[in-house]
Amino acid sequence: MKSYFYASMLYLLCFQLQAQSKLDVFLAQKGGAGLRTQPASIYPEGGLGWSTDFKFLTQATDTIIPTPYQLNWGIDLGLTWDDQLFFFTGVNYTARYDRGVPVCDVCGLVYNGGPILLRNYFWEIPIGLNFLFTTQKSINPFIGASAFYTFSTKWEYYQSWAFQWRLGASIPLGQTTSFQLSLYTQGNRRASERPYYIFREAGMQLSLVKIFRKS
Repeated sequence: MKSYFYASMLYLLCFQLQAQSKLDVFLAQKGGAGLRTQPASIYPEGGLGWSTDFKFLTQATDTIIPTPYQLNWGIDLGLTWDDQLFFFTGVNYTARYDRGVPVCDVCGLVYNGGPILLRNYFWEIPIGLNFLFTTQKSINPFIGASAFYTFSTKWEYYQSWAFQWRLGASIPLGQTTSFQLSLYTQGNRRASERPYYIFREAGMQLSLVKIFRKS
């Protein structure tokens, strides 16, 4: 229900703004990568879960790619007012990689093996905004924030809200196209029911933004 509520609010806001001048539609393709800033808490079902710890990195044999880390890519679609304020929604796909050992809260599981590489994949639906402090310079700084409704590709009942804060710069490539490079921090709130996946992460994101002017 929360997702429908936020989507409806965004739609009404965009509908009201569309009647104003200087309002255009934009489309952005984006991709990013980053690292976990604290160990994840992963409990797919019941009392069985995974204990993750950064010390597991030194115990692994396949450390060519640093873990834990995440990769994400997606598309944003929304409205921009005067090329300065951007409201958007869209869809993201995020792959998160951790390293951990199995644990069980209720069964007394004893595991003597090494840490295991954990792969988890999520779809994310954002509702967000970016605000550019300037629009006419060669580099225009901006801040942004998003709320993400997320669901797992393999855990049937998983759902979560995550929040992201951004600081970046927009680099114009022309009258209607620009690059947006940003640093972000993102995390989700602790879930009250399992399955859940709790994380805190930071990273870098690059977007190619195309604005469609009114004729």
